[in-house]
Amino acid sequence: ISKMSKLHDEKYRNWDKLANELDTKLDVEESLEKEEASKSLGHDKAVYSSSQAEEVKKAEQIALLKTAMSKQKEMEDSLKLVVTNEDDDAKSSSSSSSSSSIIVDENYLKGKKVVVFRNVENKTYTVTSPLIKVFLEHCKSFTLNVNSNIITQHIEISNCSSLTLNVSQRCSTVQIDLSSSCTCNYSPSTFSGIDDRLYHAGATDLKVNYAGQTVECDYVKDGARQRGEQSKEEYQFAVFVNEGKLVNEPLTRIGNKFLTGDIKDEPSALTSTMITEKLKEVTQHKEEGNEAFKNGEYAQAVLFYTLGVEKVTPILPNEIYPMLLSNRSACFLKLGHHEKALKDASECVAVSPSNVKGLFRKGVSLHAMGQWKEACEVLTECLRLEPGNKQAKQARQFAEVKLQMDMRKRMGA
Repeated sequence: ISKMSKLHDEKYRNWDKLANELDTKLDVEESLEKEEASKSLGHDKAVYSSSQAEEVKKAEQIALLKTAMSKQKEMEDSLKLVVTNEDDDAKSSSSSSSSSSIIVDENYLKGKKVVVFRNVENKTYTVTSPLIKVFLEHCKSFTLNVNSNIITQHIEISNCSSLTLNVSQRCSTVQIDLSSSCTCNYSPSTFSGIDDRLYHAGATDLKVNYAGQTVECDYVKDGARQRGEQSKEEYQFAVFVNEGKLVNEPLTRIGNKFLTGDIKDEPSALTSTMITEKLKEVTQHKEEGNEAFKNGEYAQAVLFYTLGVEKVTPILPNEIYPMLLSNRSACFLKLGHHEKALKDASECVAVSPSNVKGLFRKGVSLHAMGQWKEACEVLTECLRLEPGNKQAKQARQFAEVKLQMDMRKRMGA
């Protein structure tokens, strides 16, 4: 247990530090801007009625939320490093060999934690410093060596060709979409976990190598087909290790989740021990997210809830998935990401229509996005299920006031 605890602490140490810095910065900036926002809304002038005071207060809240959302986006952008061919031409030309690897270390990153390789050609990069996430977009004849931890254990590849990904640290999720002639090489012990997957859609001539085994993937040859509005190129497959064998199987969608292979085979694929272990993992991530949320570390809470969401399967109790979505929606609301909050809350309600917290957060998200009528409808349903919910009552009152104001404005125009 001690060893696992140390590994867990090491895995999230960088993200923990980063999340705390973001939250602290946001709190400080919000307090400094509050007075200025108040003045700009006319709060330095006299208010002559309680209704006017209430409208002023709500306007201030909206203004502060918009400011917080803008600041959060700025901070996220400040963590992202976009790498293009032009960015490293000087480095490549000054090297003794044009094919030499460019080292992505702390000096190269200069404080950035998310790297996007975009339109890079004929280059090799080696990551030696921990990152939060890695994206590869429209790259050609490109090699990426991952020799350091990816904190979210997630790499996304899209619209690339002749690409080689060499993974020497465990990365539980690699997504490859609309790409051709790509090769993914996993070092020993980096791709054997129960949740380790390489997902692909619209990929041709894809090779995955692990433990002396090779799987060749091609979405057309593998039987991709159109499903409703989903095109063949969007048909998902997953490569993973099953009983020591590297396999490539189609994904079958059930509601908002995916199963590999035939649906009827899935229950037997998971032993009772594996189900118990998976439930423990998901529950642990939920509790870690709850603790981070209580401490005001909303960005870190999002990470924990996301880890839980990604590990949920239909075999687990039905209430776990919507609970994680509802909790993550609350985090996004705190961070000012209203569209993301709405997406999670909507999905929560879709799989659990009577989930009061999901309905409440959906209503608040719609309210924050200025969709007053829709917010009133959702919050009314929330109150139908739980008439004594004071927060829902107050939120609906706010939405009704804003809807009436909006209607008056339109009539006046």
